[in-house]
Amino acid sequence: MVNARILLLVLGATLVGSTTGWAKCATVQIMVGGTVEGDDVDGATVRVELYPSPRKDVVNQRALVSPDHDGKFAARVPFLTLNGRGLFGTGLFAHDCSRRPQMVVVSLIEGGSVVATQRVIVASSDLELDSAGNYRLKQPVMLKR
Repeated sequence: MVNARILLLVLGATLVGSTTGWAKCATVQIMVGGTVEGDDVDGATVRVELYPSPRKDVVNQRALVSPDHDGKFAARVPFLTLNGRGLFGTGLFAHDCSRRPQMVVVSLIEGGSVVATQRVIVASSDLELDSAGNYRLKQPVMLKR
C-alpha cells in the first residue's frame, strides 16, 4: 500500500514536471515590417498576427503598431518556439523548440474596421536569424487601402 502511494506520488510529480515544457523553450521575437500605401495613415493601426500553422486555427501571438507618416511600420511579435509533440500534443515525453510561424497575417484597421489584410505563408527561407536568436521576415509586407 505504501509502495503504491509512493509510486503514484512520483508518477504525478513526473507528469506535472513534464507538461511544463513551455519553460524549456525560448520565446523569440519575430520582426515584421512593411508599408501602408495610401493617403493619410494618421490614426490607423496595423495588427500583425503569427500563426503556428497555415490552417489559421490558433493565433500564437499578435501585436498592434501605428504606421509613421510615410506609412512604414515595424512590429516585434513574441513567438513561443515549443513544438509540443508526444502524448496529446502536450510535449509530454517528447518536445523540441523548433516551431516557427507558418503564416503571418497583417491587417490595417481604421475606425475599428479592418480595411486591408495581407496573408503571408512563411517558409523557413523567408526568415532571417539575428545574433540574439530572433527572426525577421525578409520581405516587407505591403498593405493597400
